[in-house]
Amino acid sequence: MKEDFQNIASLISPKAKLISADILPGGYSSDVYILNLVEGKNKKKVVLRSEGSPRSENRISTEYHLINCLKGSNLPLPEAIHIDVSLKYFPKPFMIMSFIDGKSFEPDQLDISWMEKVSDLLNDIRSIEISNLPKLPIRIDPLESLLDYLPDEKEWRKVREYLKSIGSSIFIGEYKFLHGDFWPGNILWKNDEIIGLIDWEYAAIGDPMSDIAVASLELRYKYGAKGAELFQTLCSNYIDIDSKRLSLWLIYVSASTLRYIHEWRLPKERQALMIREAKAAIHESFSFLQKG
Repeated sequence: MKEDFQNIASLISPKAKLISADILPGGYSSDVYILNLVEGKNKKKVVLRSEGSPRSENRISTEYHLINCLKGSNLPLPEAIHIDVSLKYFPKPFMIMSFIDGKSFEPDQLDISWMEKVSDLLNDIRSIEISNLPKLPIRIDPLESLLDYLPDEKEWRKVREYLKSIGSSIFIGEYKFLHGDFWPGNILWKNDEIIGLIDWEYAAIGDPMSDIAVASLELRYKYGAKGAELFQTLCSNYIDIDSKRLSLWLIYVSASTLRYIHEWRLPKERQALMIREAKAAIHESFSFLQKG
């Protein structure tokens, strides 16, 4: 395997020598390595990211071209250095990116200044002009696949009946650029500032409420319903929150979590917490929709 990584290093620069290749833990859908290289007297790190699982909506080549298209934006992105889909050097297609020397973190307590920066970043994503982007999935219907994700148990019977009764839920507003997996684990920080935004395998265009729903559920795992509500309030400073659509997307994201969580290799305590909060989010969103 080390020889393979050396060959990959040579793709970046013929004179680059591999010092080590360290796998990053926590990659649920793709393999991610930090390659430590030396070229002459200069040392540097690059990131190898493989193509994700079949459920990843974008091929690694699409991610590569997307990052290059966004190069002139104000988003804090890594540099896309190299793409390889030949399977000659690695079992999966992969790309090489620059290394961002930051860390993901979530304060133990609700911190509005931290969360404001996260909501501002989401607004920066939403503000990207979509006409110059590569072809991306269209995400406009929270009912698409939702009934397949929702557990087929008595607990969810009324939710299913309601969802079947509401008719079309296709978004008819202005399509926006979506990260698709916008959560604290994909945001890198240094000195209390955001310096990186990574993992674009679920990037799409469509209903901006879907990105807010993803982030809301993830923040709920750490801070409960109050954390999710605070984030939504901060987002309302720059976008009108369609509470009905947001509730539908919350049910979608939560049901998807219940469907796939057992494949994510999470610690048991983390898994149990996420299942509990995802179920609560579905029940609360359903209750809100019924009242409306």
